[in-house]
Amino acid sequence: MLSRAEIDELFNHESFFVGDEDVVTVEYAEKIFGKNAVKYAIRQHNSSQKIYMRGKEFFRFIERYGFLIAADFINSKNFEKQTTRKNKKIMSMHSEKLLNENQIKELFKKESVFLYMKDVVLYERAETIFGKEAVEYVINASNPGGLWSYFWHGDNRIVSFTLAGLKQVSSYYSVEHVLKLREKEKQKQCEE
Repeated sequence: MLSRAEIDELFNHESFFVGDEDVVTVEYAEKIFGKNAVKYAIRQHNSSQKIYMRGKEFFRFIERYGFLIAADFINSKNFEKQTTRKNKKIMSMHSEKLLNENQIKELFKKESVFLYMKDVVLYERAETIFGKEAVEYVINASNPGGLWSYFWHGDNRIVSFTLAGLKQVSSYYSVEHVLKLREKEKQKQCEE
């Protein structure tokens, strides 16, 4: 039986920000609680599962409430095999660069500068942290104003991201990272 503190610790350890909230991959939740518990959680609270499409690939994430429902399923069935020691041995699926929402807010506070009446993170800093692909994706997918903006200073164009823009950059980075991890897992399974 897992306590709420242990469940929160497991979620927080692997959570990252996608879309508009912190999530973990369905695969991670299934490693912790098993497929039946996660299916139960999704059936009980369908909005706890988030599905994102990227090209032909789709990603399934589960938000905190769904994670708690899966844990409750395990606890209510009294599966003694689910112990904290076993859960802590599960290999982390993510690198240290995947951030949850609170970490993104802290990063924004740390990296932002005040330009033209608002706090923003400069393009160069976002690119250093999340990579050019993630930064360019947000710029190409949206118009200036809400997520990002630019202004001219002499001959220099200065591009910057609002907090919402930095969240989108982080979301793109996280989804791409999960894609790469899946590909590695598929290759690993094919080799075995």
